[in-house]
Amino acid sequence: MKTITFYSYKGGVGRSLALANAARYLASFGRKVFAVDLDLEGPGLHYKLTHAAARKEIQAGVVDIVSSLLADREPPKSLAPYVIRVDQRSDADGTIHLMPAGHVPSAVYWRTLAQLRWHDIFYAEGARGIPFFLELKERIAREFEPDYLLLDARAGVSELCGVATTLLPDQVVCLFANNLESLEGSRAVLRGIRRTPRLPGQDPVEILPILAGIPDGLDEAHEEHVVERARAFLSEPADDLADTLTVPEIFVLHAEPGLTLTEALLIGGDKSPDESALLRDYLRVFMRLFPSVIEPRITAQIDAAVASAMEDPDGAQRRLEALAAAFPHAVSYRALLQFYRLRQVEPAKLLRMAHLYRRLTGHAGDPLLREIASAFAARADAAAAVTAEEPANVP
Repeated sequence: MKTITFYSYKGGVGRSLALANAARYLASFGRKVFAVDLDLEGPGLHYKLTHAAARKEIQAGVVDIVSSLLADREPPKSLAPYVIRVDQRSDADGTIHLMPAGHVPSAVYWRTLAQLRWHDIFYAEGARGIPFFLELKERIAREFEPDYLLLDARAGVSELCGVATTLLPDQVVCLFANNLESLEGSRAVLRGIRRTPRLPGQDPVEILPILAGIPDGLDEAHEEHVVERARAFLSEPADDLADTLTVPEIFVLHAEPGLTLTEALLIGGDKSPDESALLRDYLRVFMRLFPSVIEPRITAQIDAAVASAMEDPDGAQRRLEALAAAFPHAVSYRALLQFYRLRQVEPAKLLRMAHLYRRLTGHAGDPLLREIASAFAARADAAAAVTAEEPANVP
């Protein structure tokens, strides 16, 4: 089970929505996902992942389990009463289970939350908070056997947030806005993650920084400048050089104005990657987070389609086109682009696929794209040469 925490120093950057889209994406590839809402003061993951009828089933969650710990009650024999299964599309092979914060509409939830003294839970003499959350993680692994545990950590700095970003995860996805407050706060937290000791046998936490809320349609050079400036800021030397972050790359999530009205999930939605910059951004992030999940499944289907190309080239092309539509990924797009090139399909179709591949990957210098551009340039030069050699019409 791989554990990934989604964190943001400030709210409003799309942290929970990114987690929900990641959960749905993993489920579409047949993976078992378990999501936990640890944003107890502003819980919202159940709104992103479930519909109204399912939300009525939520009667308990994280707050209730922690409350029982403080009351010295026996731990629950099963986590099932605190978990709901998220409905999936019919074509999704995987599953999503959600442990919500609790029964949020109830006043009891907020009274119970107000009674939790997190500093005492984690730092008082004989505190059981850290063993409790480690045991909770192990129980989730035993009872539900998920491939991925996704944790939605609250914004800012808190005791629970510290555990969620340092002790529990293998990776932290950190979302931040392009302003000094968000950048400085995020850098301080990420440096804290770096310096916090891990348990024996644990690898260092891998950090994936994401700059969120960038306007779509910015000049490419301007956007690259903004991203590089943020990367350089995060990488500035710390007073204690041991705390200095090494940030080789920053991912981007573009703003999508209409999404603020609905917060609908883009993965599995009606929009294609060509229609939504944010969807393309999600796919780039997921390619980076989940390569071992995505690529083997896509590659196997590509190999099967290509193997049938000698006997049924049209059928092979249709299979590759369907694969690219169902799983918009650099691997599926590249395979279809290569197949189009080999079959010498009409130039308009080839150019459109090259455009989609370029927009999804963000790499204009890809060798395949350069080869296609060179071929079109050579074709244009040849056509121009033929035109120049034709005798002029003399009346």
